[in-house]
Amino acid sequence: MKKHDNIAKHRFSLPIYKCRKEIVNLIAKNQAVIIIGETGCGKSTQVPQFLVDSDEFKGCSIAITQPRRVSACSLARRVSYERHCRIGREVGYNVRFDNQSSSKTQIKYLTDGMLLREILMDRELSAYKVVILDEIHERTVQTDLLIGLLRELQSRRDLKLVLMSATLHCQLFIDFFDQPPIIQVSGRMFPVSIFYTEQPESDYVEACSISIIQLNMDLDMPGDFLVFMTGQEEIDELGNLLRSKQTDPPLHVLPLYAALPMHLQQKVFEDAPEGHRKVILSTNIAETSVTIPGIKYVIDSGLVKIKTFNPVSGVECLGLSPIAKAQAMQRSGRAGRESAGACFRLYTEDSFFELQDSPIAEIRRADLSSVVLQLFALGIQNPLKFNFLEQPPTKMLQSSLETIYSLGALDDNGALTEDGKIMATFPLTPKMTKVLLLASREHCGSQAITLLAMLSCENLFVVPSEKRKEANRQHRLFVDASGDHMTLVKVYEAFIKAKEPEKFCRKNFFSQRALEYAVNVRQQLVDVAKEMNVALEEDEDDEDDERKNNKLRKCIADALHENVAKSIDSGCYQCIEDGTKIWIHPSSFAFKQNYSYIVFSERVLTKKLYSRWVSEADPALLEGM
Repeated sequence: MKKHDNIAKHRFSLPIYKCRKEIVNLIAKNQAVIIIGETGCGKSTQVPQFLVDSDEFKGCSIAITQPRRVSACSLARRVSYERHCRIGREVGYNVRFDNQSSSKTQIKYLTDGMLLREILMDRELSAYKVVILDEIHERTVQTDLLIGLLRELQSRRDLKLVLMSATLHCQLFIDFFDQPPIIQVSGRMFPVSIFYTEQPESDYVEACSISIIQLNMDLDMPGDFLVFMTGQEEIDELGNLLRSKQTDPPLHVLPLYAALPMHLQQKVFEDAPEGHRKVILSTNIAETSVTIPGIKYVIDSGLVKIKTFNPVSGVECLGLSPIAKAQAMQRSGRAGRESAGACFRLYTEDSFFELQDSPIAEIRRADLSSVVLQLFALGIQNPLKFNFLEQPPTKMLQSSLETIYSLGALDDNGALTEDGKIMATFPLTPKMTKVLLLASREHCGSQAITLLAMLSCENLFVVPSEKRKEANRQHRLFVDASGDHMTLVKVYEAFIKAKEPEKFCRKNFFSQRALEYAVNVRQQLVDVAKEMNVALEEDEDDEDDERKNNKLRKCIADALHENVAKSIDSGCYQCIEDGTKIWIHPSSFAFKQNYSYIVFSERVLTKKLYSRWVSEADPALLEGM
C-alpha cells in the first residue's frame, strides 16, 4: 500500500497534474492540440494516463512516439510501474527489433520510425484513437515525415493528434496545423548560475576531466554532475580518465548513450554509493529525453555529433558541430530541476552569442533516401511536392531520388520495383537492404543477414582498461584477414557454436548481451526475409569459405560503391567516386593493414575523416561496378 501511495504522491506533485482536466477536454474537442511543457513537468508519462483514465477515452488505444529507443523503453517501464502492470500488457513499447506490446496494449510507446512502419501497413492508423508525437522540438527526419503524413490523416475525424514539445519554439507547428489550441505547462525551475571559460578549449575531453576533478574538490555542497559529451567513444575515454584518478569525495562515474544496454542505462537513476558523488557522462540524450534526479551541476562541452549529407557526392558523414543556443539552454536547465544549480560551459561567452538560435532540422541536412522510398511506398509519386513541415532543399530530395534509382528501387518510369518494395519495408537502410538482396542472388544471403545483424549491435568488443592487452590478444584470434565484416561473421558463428556462451564471452572479451541481441535481430531479419520471399539458402555445391566470403564482400562493394577507396599513401585512402581522402579508424581490425582497395560501412569525421567497419576490396571483384 505504501508503494502505491508513493506513486500517487509523485504523480500528484508533477506540474502537469493540475492541467489534467483541461488537457483531456481540449483533446476531446479538437483534432490537434499542442502541449508545451518543460522537461520534467511529467508530460511524457502522464498525458497518456490522463486519457486512458478519462471517460472520454476509456478503452481507447494510444500511440506515443519518441525520437530515441531508450526513451520509448524507459518511459514505458515507468508508466507500467505507475499502473502496477507488466510491460507488454496495458502498457508496452515497440522499437526496432524489440516489440513488447500486444493486442491488449492501451498505451504504446514507439520510436518515430516504428510508427512510420505501422503507417506503411495501415495508412489510416485505425488501431489508434490518439497519436501523441513527443519531443517534436528535436525535429528528427522521422518526426517531420510523421507530421506531414498525420496532417493528411486529419481527414479521419475521429483521430486525435497531440504534439508535445519541451521548448517554446513552436510557431512552425502552430502554423502547419492552422492554429490549434495550446496548453503551456510550467516546470519546476530553480536559478542556475552560468560560467564560461576565458579561452576556447582545444581538447574538450581533457578540459572536462580537469573541470570535474577541480570542481569536485572545490564544491562543498552535495549534488551530482551531468556532463554533456558527443558520443560513446569520448564518454568511454573520459570515464577511463576519471576512474584512474584519486578524488575526494570519490566519483561514481556512469555513462549514458542510446546504444548502452538498458540495464546499464537504468543505473543513472540510482543513488551513488555512500560518500560518493555521481558523475553522468551523457550524449545529448539527457537534454530533454530523460530526467535524472540529483543533478546540481552541468558541464557542457558545447558540441554535438550530427549526420550531414552532401547531395553532390551522395555521401553522409557523422561529425562534430557546435550546439545551438536552444540546446545550451536545455543543457543548463538540467542543473535547476530540484534546487539552485550551476552550469559550466567549456566555451567562451562570446562563442555562446555566436551560436545559432536553433539547431538545423535533420530533414535539411540528412540523407533522405529512406524518406523518399517510404513516400513512394505510400503511393506519393512526387516527393518533391509532399507537404513537409519544412521543405527540404530540392537538391537533397533529387540526390535521394538518384540514390534509390541507382539501388534499383525505382524503374525508368519512376515506379517502385519489387526490390524497392522490399527496401521500403525492411527494417534496415535502403543500402544495407541492397547488400542483402545482392547476397541473396549470389547464394550468400545467410552470411549477409548475419553480418547485418552484427552491424546493428554495439559495444560488442569489451576492452577493460586494466586488461587491454589481454582483450586485444583474444580479439585478434577471431580477426579475418579481409577485415571487419568477415570478422563480425566469424565472431557470431563462434558464439552460436559455443556450448557455454557465458564462458566463451568472458574468455574472449565479448559482450554476451550484444551477441544475444544480434541473435535476436538476425532471427527477426530472417522472418521478414521469408515474408518477403528473399532467399537465404546457400549454394550447396560451394563449400569454399574464401569464395563465399569474396562473394559477400563483392555484394557489399556493389551496394556501397561510394564507400570504395584506393590506397594513395601509408594509411590514407581516396574514395573512387568523389576523390575524398579518408583514413581507417583506429578501432578497426583493418587499421594497420595495407590493403590496395577498401570498402567501408560508414564515415565519421572527428580530427580526420575516418572509415568504420572496413574490409579489403579485391580489385578483380570491382570490375564492372
